[in-house]
Amino acid sequence: MRHSGCFLALTLLLFSCLLFFFNVSPTFAADDAPQQNIILISVDGLNYEGYSSYEKNNLKYLALDGSSTDKCLAVRADTIEAGEASLLTGCLPEEHLYYSRNDKVETESLLDVICKSGRSVLVVDGSGGKLQGFARGLEEYVQIDSKEPDSKVMEKAIGLFLEKKPFFTYIYLDDCKTSAVRVNSPEHFRNLRNMDMEIGKLIGVLKDWKIYGETCLIITASRSSSASSMVPLIVKSSGIKVNSRLQGVSVIDVAPTICALAGLERPHNCSGVVIWDAFAPGERYGAETLIKRQMEELQQERVRVWNRLYQTMKEKDSLSHRIEEIKEEQESIFDYAGQNEQTIAQLRKRLDQTKGLIAGIIVLFLAGYLVEYRWLKRRFMLFK
Repeated sequence: MRHSGCFLALTLLLFSCLLFFFNVSPTFAADDAPQQNIILISVDGLNYEGYSSYEKNNLKYLALDGSSTDKCLAVRADTIEAGEASLLTGCLPEEHLYYSRNDKVETESLLDVICKSGRSVLVVDGSGGKLQGFARGLEEYVQIDSKEPDSKVMEKAIGLFLEKKPFFTYIYLDDCKTSAVRVNSPEHFRNLRNMDMEIGKLIGVLKDWKIYGETCLIITASRSSSASSMVPLIVKSSGIKVNSRLQGVSVIDVAPTICALAGLERPHNCSGVVIWDAFAPGERYGAETLIKRQMEELQQERVRVWNRLYQTMKEKDSLSHRIEEIKEEQESIFDYAGQNEQTIAQLRKRLDQTKGLIAGIIVLFLAGYLVEYRWLKRRFMLFK
């Protein structure tokens, strides 16, 4: 009995070694666990009012499967480039200075951080090339004509995602922007429904490929097309609370939050904070760790806010001094102008006097000429 047990154990051991050697059945260590994919979708033209006014099936499904908010503070930017750069860097436009496609991103971006970690990225630019400042190469940046509908952009993005399997994928959609001026128009709601359907297609593909659970999906807009400056934000990922509502977040918080999910350092000079309220306590981040991280972020943000306040006050004082100098220069100019007007008035007076004198001389000259003419005429008439 004992020999048969030993024989069975040796057989199982030999079979396991054969499986390992021929890779018949893969074994996973802790470091070999499937890598999480991150997909960030920016829907330009999306805003709080439009998002709250239509029936959204797939976005609602994602919101129930993760953490979300209808009111995420957007960036006030006049160009697509400035808004999307703020989303990808976590900095305000005056910090990254990317206002047009001809500019250079002056701060570290989320793509830089991920590439430095040795992971792959993919940028699907549906704006027609306005975001080429974030290109890392021909294989990592795809430019699509802005005239193409969101369905074509998503179709291309899904195909490249399945082909290249990047760690981080960024997709820019702009159909909602074309009718964003008329928020309640039928065209706007049609574009919103079409966008929701495209998100549903992506969810379906991820589920078909059995990677939905390990994929982080983030959907938002960098700019708001309404006066409220509010946009929706949805974060679905492992380690994120389910069916949770977020408060007090901004789109510049997306980049540092993605870095926290990926276990990476935040971009340099990033102004946003990690949305720790969205994280669920687990093995990686315990409840105490989340509270500690949140307190540290708030303290750092407090210092940054005070530094910005001091810088603003300094600029205000400098501007006040400059205004005073301008006022003094203006008064000096007015005084000089007054003096010039007095001088001009005196010159005009002298000119008028000179003109009167000349006119008097001319009158006297004519009178003398007339008298002399008559006198000579009378004198010469005596000889006739």
